[in-house]
Amino acid sequence: MERIELLQLEAWINRLRAGQPRDAVELSAPLQALAELYGRMIYARQTSVELSALTATQRQLLLALAAAAAPAGPR
Repeated sequence: MERIELLQLEAWINRLRAGQPRDAVELSAPLQALAELYGRMIYARQTSVELSALTATQRQLLLALAAAAAPAGPR
């Protein structure tokens, strides 16, 4: 994965958000990192962004989410 699409980022944010308690006042650190990226993309009207333009934390988080979402290989 070299780029992250806005719609994919939004889906991952929603997935992480669904795992938080409904009465949580603050976002978890991973959600804060992705929400900051999402806000910057919306503000700049970007539909995608290069992973190389992200912080190390954002990049690591997105790569981990992508790996977790990848279908399992043949057994």
